[in-house]
Amino acid sequence: MAELIGLTGKSGAGKTRLFQEIVNAAKSAGLTVFGFFCPAVFEGGKKIGIEVTLLPGGEVFLLGSLEKRKNWQSIGHWWMDPSVFELANEHLRSFSSSDLLFIDEIGPAEIDGNQGWTEALNLLKEDSFRIGVVAFRPAFIGYFKENYPGIKIINLDEDDQSEIRSLMERFCKPEITG
Repeated sequence: MAELIGLTGKSGAGKTRLFQEIVNAAKSAGLTVFGFFCPAVFEGGKKIGIEVTLLPGGEVFLLGSLEKRKNWQSIGHWWMDPSVFELANEHLRSFSSSDLLFIDEIGPAEIDGNQGWTEALNLLKEDSFRIGVVAFRPAFIGYFKENYPGIKIINLDEDDQSEIRSLMERFCKPEITG
């Protein structure tokens, strides 16, 4: 059975940065990775956009902007490109297997609105990866505990940094036991 780890924390807690570190460590250890992560785009110290980076290839697409754009959808205070959501969903549909599956991040669009990364919620229930790592905000801890029994949740706002270091060490080892 696949192991599922949830990384949670408020905006700016470091979920995506930790994702990037884990992905790099896993690749260095020769592990196969699949999924995506969504780093912020900053200009003058202000967050102005969101990108999506597909794994394993590293292709990068602009997902969201604070500026209104033609044919983009408003989600909260962001304008999101629905074609990039579809591109990422198509990427997820192409998944067959990997050591590690990364999904950054699941939010209200997926859970409340059946939008966004719709393929991700089903993929997380499959057994075609050894360890899955999914990021989400603390408001969704209850949803993940209810829908993904056995998920290990690490709250970056509260948990001891030693637990995070231990997680990083696990991803640096070529042999993962799950």
